[in-house]
Amino acid sequence: MEDQPGFPYALDAAPREEVLARTLRRDRSDVFYVIASRTLELARVKSNEEFTRARQELTQLYILQKNPYVNLKTFSKKVYSHTSERENTVLSLFRTYGFTETEISGLISRRPELLSYNPDKALKPKLDFFNSIGVSSSVLVKILLMDPAVLKRNLENQIIPSYQFLKIVLHTDENVIATIKRSSWVLKLDLRKYIEPNIAVLRDHGVPEFRILSFLKTQPRAFMQLPERFSTIVEEVKEMGFDPSKWNFLNAIHALTGFSKSTWDRKSEVYRKWGWSNDEILLAFKRKPMCIAASEKKINQVMDFLINKMGWTASDVARCPVVFLSSLENWTIPRCLVVQLLLSKGMIKKHFSLMSIIAAEEKRFVNKFVTNYQVKFPELLNLYGRKSIGLTTPSQDLDSIKNL
Repeated sequence: MEDQPGFPYALDAAPREEVLARTLRRDRSDVFYVIASRTLELARVKSNEEFTRARQELTQLYILQKNPYVNLKTFSKKVYSHTSERENTVLSLFRTYGFTETEISGLISRRPELLSYNPDKALKPKLDFFNSIGVSSSVLVKILLMDPAVLKRNLENQIIPSYQFLKIVLHTDENVIATIKRSSWVLKLDLRKYIEPNIAVLRDHGVPEFRILSFLKTQPRAFMQLPERFSTIVEEVKEMGFDPSKWNFLNAIHALTGFSKSTWDRKSEVYRKWGWSNDEILLAFKRKPMCIAASEKKINQVMDFLINKMGWTASDVARCPVVFLSSLENWTIPRCLVVQLLLSKGMIKKHFSLMSIIAAEEKRFVNKFVTNYQVKFPELLNLYGRKSIGLTTPSQDLDSIKNL
């Protein structure tokens, strides 16, 4: 089938089906389901005529989001014609600004509401602005996929003032763009109400200026707190013994701004059930603040493996909180199984901490525990390699190796 002008999806039937099937899975209301089902059916037919109908019906799916009670049987051909024209104009506009067909396809398939935007009023002025400050099409695609509502914000009253504020604080367009990539919220809120007073709080507590700027650039959402709450969190972090001159002070703030006190209490209770004292919870948090952000399921899985299957104590785990930020299946289990095998063969003594196993750089770990023994025990490389890519289940290997 020849390419359909103005429609960025792949030319053969299968990729189109994939795009439409994603829409079908995402939009489950009755009206959406009827239209998406019909569109998916038509997409399997390769004729130009039926593919055009499929495209039109998919467009209607987006428009009906705003008018869910429209009578489908009386939906006029004039609307089909109008929406097709709007659709092509939007797609052509994105091409004009350097978006590739792949980028347009990904953007529209994931954010179909963009097809209903007014290209001249809602899109072009904002695309012009982002282009003027150096935002590439690939970066803009990521921003829009994350939050298409950015294009609904008023350019003069919201987007430009936010940019100007960030430019004053961060000094360069590159830094501003990096911040927007991390969180588009900075283009949607009154930054003088949030970021400005919260920066002042950090300065008052002695946080170095270069760390504040780096923190804003990498974790802008941490600043999107009401000043009263942000100030309270900073005080709590300082009372825990964190040094404001160190980066971990900001890591702790980042962790605590991500959830409420009730969440902290609930996560702490999970750790306590595994034998941690309040002091050990604080110790772990001070070493790796984001350990408190691990899900309850992840905490239980890690504790069960390390304590019940590997024989480490709860206190051992408390001194290695980075384990809760690592992949259990692809990082922690492979390393522990390699060390466990060497211990069972009498090749090494248990004179090392859990931290030395989990936190060691990949090259150092492989050289110390795999390369040095792989001639005598060739199964080591196989064991570590297979586990690293998740091709075997932990239970299969655990059953064949003695516990500590």
